[in-house]
Amino acid sequence: MQETFCLNLTAPEIEELRTLIGWGLNDTGSNERAARYTAIQRQLSKIRLVEPLPGTEEPAATPIVRPDPDGQNADRAEWAASALRHFQCTTGTDYDDALADLLCDLMHWCDREGLSFNDALSNGTSHYTAETTDPAIVTCDACGAETETVIGCPDGREICPTCAADGVG
Repeated sequence: MQETFCLNLTAPEIEELRTLIGWGLNDTGSNERAARYTAIQRQLSKIRLVEPLPGTEEPAATPIVRPDPDGQNADRAEWAASALRHFQCTTGTDYDDALADLLCDLMHWCDREGLSFNDALSNGTSHYTAETTDPAIVTCDACGAETETVIGCPDGREICPTCAADGVG
């Protein structure tokens, strides 16, 4: 299988690359250089933008700000964006259809692997909920302090770690 590489270049950067490569190989004094130049030009003609050109895209949707208890959701979103860009580069799908096409292809992959896409989606939704929900604040049944962590007692009470360390329970 042929490897595919994706470069995240802007339209001006693509044009600059084409120009620079053209300058360096325009001297077609030998058959080898001419063949190399033709091969590079053929590859450059395959370059496509992964994201719409500035000014051509629809107005961006308003971001939804959710709680980020562990401070990692920006990283998680960028990891997803990176995977989506790679998918676009590999398949040639356009920006507007990329997410739906990737989800569809993941369904096909699950079919081939004997996995349940719906189970994976449900599991992913559970992870998302945990990653975007502030930890619950509960009250210690022994001392009345508010805490994020409680320890269950055999009698059904929930106590804070301080009370548990003090032997209350």
